[in-house]
Amino acid sequence: MRDGAHERRRPHAPRRSSGPARRAPPLSPVEAVCAAAVERLKTRLPGKVIVERFPDRPYDYDFEGYEAAALVLYDGSRFDASEQGLREELRLVVSLLVRGLDGENGAYALLADIRAALHGVSLAGSTALRPVEIALEREAQGVWQYRAAFAAAIVAVPVKSARGVALPQFFVPERR
Repeated sequence: MRDGAHERRRPHAPRRSSGPARRAPPLSPVEAVCAAAVERLKTRLPGKVIVERFPDRPYDYDFEGYEAAALVLYDGSRFDASEQGLREELRLVVSLLVRGLDGENGAYALLADIRAALHGVSLAGSTALRPVEIALEREAQGVWQYRAAFAAAIVAVPVKSARGVALPQFFVPERR
């Protein structure tokens, strides 16, 4: 007992292995950039805006209780053949769902905040993000949906490197 609290233990509970703890699989470079974008936007957007990864079921998404939602989505990549495919330019989209256009929590102000929060910022080892486009996607039942697209480059690591291609040390897989 600690501090008057009773601990319950099952009799004859199996002991856990004292071997190495299982680690969560590492995030892919794309997942790491998306996660970093979500965290940065959470610190830069007003409190009445929910910031999350784009949902798996977007048509079921509801941002009730918030004035707006900023949803981060990976929108694809292009690869640079001139560098033996080692440069991947990814496109990151922030989908903004908002109920109004004007004011502090309106679309225009929030789009400016999103651009300012991500423009020129390097996330999870990427090059600095650059804005590509901001566009209205649709309006339905009083909800405006805008997309703010950004591009940045990351290193695209081949599964097996060709002869003569030197990979950065942190991308060389561990040998066991």
